[in-house]
Amino acid sequence: MTPIGEPVRLVHPVLPGAAKVWGAGRPGYPDEPPAAGVEATGVQAWRDLGVERVLSLVEDWELGRRSPRLFELLSDHGIAVVRFPVRDFGVPTDPAGFARLLADLREGGLGRTAVVLASLLRVHGLAADPVAEIRRIYRSDAMRDPGQEAFVRGLDPGPASPASSPSRSVGRHGA
Repeated sequence: MTPIGEPVRLVHPVLPGAAKVWGAGRPGYPDEPPAAGVEATGVQAWRDLGVERVLSLVEDWELGRRSPRLFELLSDHGIAVVRFPVRDFGVPTDPAGFARLLADLREGGLGRTAVVLASLLRVHGLAADPVAEIRRIYRSDAMRDPGQEAFVRGLDPGPASPASSPSRSVGRHGA
């Protein structure tokens, strides 16, 4: 099982060919605040992997305690940040805005991150169950809340891709 803070690349036939999507919890998880230097090391590792943009799901109140330097470090490393705060182990409160964001996302935890990754598969046309698929290729314990599962399964699916068979999915850091 992939550790929560370690990035895992999501590669799937339903995603656009140029998509580079990584899922990860914040650097230093679960420490609050993270140990000295952990955020900087984590952001540098993301940069080294080619990350150009981060979709942050962290709520404002979490930043000072959980990720005090994250946005500053991302900026220092030339990594753009898109904010879409979601309550921890919750779901987006604006499903239409969330779907628009996912449709526009082309590059790019455990609860919120899994919701985003599974939602990407759903809106890009995965014919199979996106929750089961993300658990298979990301983390078997992803999306512990039934509301998260219902949210993902309730999104309007994109047009089915001829390559949307889950057996063709791959995805692991270094794969």
